Amino acid sequence: MRRSLALLVPLVVLVACGDDDDAADRATTTVVDGASTPDATAPAEAEDDEPTEGAASETVPDTTVPVDAPAGEAPDGADGGDGLGDAVLAGDLDGRSPVPGPGDTAATGRVEAELVDGTLCVDLVASGLDAAVTEAHLHGGPEGEEGPVLVDLGPPSTSDGGDTTWTDVCTGVDDDVIDDLAAAPELAYVDVHTASFPDGAIRGQLGVISIFDRTLD
Repeated sequence: MRRSLALLVPLVVLVACGDDDDAADRATTTVVDGASTPDATAPAEAEDDEPTEGAASETVPDTTVPVDAPAGEAPDGADGGDGLGDAVLAGDLDGRSPVPGPGDTAATGRVEAELVDGTLCVDLVASGLDAAVTEAHLHGGPEGEEGPVLVDLGPPSTSDGGDTTWTDVCTGVDDDVIDDLAAAPELAYVDVHTASFPDGAIRGQLGVISIFDRTLD
């Protein structure tokens, strides 16, 4: 019996050693496999976001409008006082328009005024007046209202008992008056006064009939 036990002890030792060797081999294999096989859970390297060399870049056209770009060129002379253009203003006069009124309802008139380089030149004719002319003025003021005198047209050039005329009456006027006339001629009027109608026999508001550039003549 002692002999049998003596033989069994070395055998158990050999079996135990064999198991340890197998475990070591398995551990070695695991290490090798882990080194040779990439870890699927490891984060992938970030791709390079830099553009490929030589790639064409899109060019966006600049459509920005400068802040101070003009929306459109105004006609020369229309803005008044620049000395480059002429404006022709005109109006029809009648006896129903004076304020206070009415005036001489049987009379009529026609006025044309030209703005040239700071000068106002007026042609005016009045017909059918029942009395002699005392005054004629260019006033500032809208229709239906009285306004201050801007230009005194002076005495008429001719008067034959039927028509009274002012021909080429030219007067230098201030730049602000030219500006106002060119910008809003409807806010100015011509009034003819007579002995019978001292407040106004006939009156007519102005309006633009043409604007032209003398530099093109």
